[in-house]
Amino acid sequence: MEANTKVSVLMSVYIKEKPEYLEASLESIVNQTYPVDEIMLIEDGPLTEELYAVIKKYKEKYPEVMHTHAFKKNQQLGRALARGVELCRNELIARMDSDDIAMPKRIAKQVAFMNANPQVHVSGGSIREFNDAGTTDRVKTMPKTQKEILSYVKNRNPLNHMTVMFRRSAILEVGNYQHFPYLEDYSLWSRMLSKGYQIRNIEDILVRARTSMDLV
Repeated sequence: MEANTKVSVLMSVYIKEKPEYLEASLESIVNQTYPVDEIMLIEDGPLTEELYAVIKKYKEKYPEVMHTHAFKKNQQLGRALARGVELCRNELIARMDSDDIAMPKRIAKQVAFMNANPQVHVSGGSIREFNDAGTTDRVKTMPKTQKEILSYVKNRNPLNHMTVMFRRSAILEVGNYQHFPYLEDYSLWSRMLSKGYQIRNIEDILVRARTSMDLV
């Protein structure tokens, strides 16, 4: 597949992230089978020297791709991502968490799906959860069709946030991400669905999602 459709990857990192996790996440993006045009990394407040070192490494290695925006104070995820959407230079934006690992064909599969389905504004997929101890290995799937998603969203989040790819213009039209701690994405999808925007999940496992006891 030729990389005719340009894609931005939107990430946010804050001081408590482990540098080795961030590096593994960035490495999984730069090694995609479908090259991304931009990585927009939001530095949500001051970071550790170790995190800055990782960011510096990738900015030097991929100067045309790796872009950052630094907040002087921690804004929390909703505000950080909202600024990131504004700053991204491409219509298609893929979300990625700074401690997860994208499957090699993740971007290729989602670009193909979004190009084949121009009526869809947001797409997501399945994740394979894992932990460093090797004791967690499970797949988390999501409802696929608009009808299933509309039913599912009444009780829970219909998308694995770290797998989504969306059209920037649609996100801005509904008011972008907002400050809504722990429910930033759920709030966004709910607003989109209430206004008739189309959301789908594909069958594929798109991301290896890191989990730990800290998240339980």
